[in-house]
Amino acid sequence: EDVCESVTLQSSVNLYSITRAKFAKKVCEVGVGCGLASRLFVTNIMQENAVYVASDISEGMNSIFVKRFEESGILDKKTKLQSLEELDSVDVEKIVLEIGGEVSKKIFSLRVNNEQLPYSNSYFDLYLSSLSMMIVSNHHNQLSEAYRVLEEGGTAGFTV
Repeated sequence: EDVCESVTLQSSVNLYSITRAKFAKKVCEVGVGCGLASRLFVTNIMQENAVYVASDISEGMNSIFVKRFEESGILDKKTKLQSLEELDSVDVEKIVLEIGGEVSKKIFSLRVNNEQLPYSNSYFDLYLSSLSMMIVSNHHNQLSEAYRVLEEGGTAGFTV
């Protein structure tokens, strides 16, 4: 777990910088692994009143992601993490509204396949994929999904 986190951190930090992630309001990040970079993003980069949807295809990685967030001390009344069920369709906007306005940083974790995302078309303003492009079965499918879930003018960032 620790090796996983240290190997991916530099790649993710560069990706956050290059994509100007600090300006994003609705972020989709796939292949988040153990979540060290995600915790750094939430505490130091993520805007107030933003949504961060983090996913990985591995159930084990998702469990570690949630556990590490819970142990980190990041979560409080203003910063909430919610694990979502693996579904064919996830209405992020509806779930965000259910949480309410007092939570200023909304984080969601779920198990998804990068090649078949369960999100609505044109929802996110930023799509991030750090070190996961090389492990998918079909790169074209992942790229198509990235652009499908991005709103017009949104940004996609990848590291390989």
